[in-house]
Amino acid sequence: AIEEMSFSAKDLFELHVENITMNSASNESNGLSSMTVETKADTIRFREAQKLTQLKTLSFDMQAYNLDMQQLETLETIDPENKQAIRQVFQGLISHGIRFEIPNLSVKEMEMEKQKLDGFQFKSMLDIDKSLDLASLEQNPMAAIGAINADIDLILSSQLFGLLAQHPQAVMVMMLIQPQDDNGKKVYKVELKDGKLSVNGRPMM
Repeated sequence: AIEEMSFSAKDLFELHVENITMNSASNESNGLSSMTVETKADTIRFREAQKLTQLKTLSFDMQAYNLDMQQLETLETIDPENKQAIRQVFQGLISHGIRFEIPNLSVKEMEMEKQKLDGFQFKSMLDIDKSLDLASLEQNPMAAIGAINADIDLILSSQLFGLLAQHPQAVMVMMLIQPQDDNGKKVYKVELKDGKLSVNGRPMM
């Protein structure tokens, strides 16, 4: 737990965090580890040039399962330029199947571009089956689809959605993928399962 901390680099940026707490736990069985991390912060302020972004009441929870610690330790010793060795280690990492979850990433209130906004909620799951072959993936990226299951839920306040809609990059996405309306909030539910991708129940591929 840290009551207050700040980082700055001359006039380039400034980061200020108030009342941040982190709890983590891990366990190991047969060389495979699982871990849980829970983080909360009252306020995070980031200033770049004259742009201020402020987040209030942030929560971030993360869980990971079936992490091969021996492979992770090997990864630390490999030359970053040795792509073949890195691929072999990652293949070993997923040889037992890996699961990542973000049960909760949320911000209650925000300030962006001088506007005060209600925030967002996000949760996700990524399940990588041990059958995934990274060598074939390099030749055909679509080969991964059948070995990966994922769920993503994103809830945006109408205020935040409206602000994002002012940016050209976001407009293209919003034109292709329409959100659901739920009590004034914008909802995206993304599912990748058995090689099929859908957004809000609408098949995408």
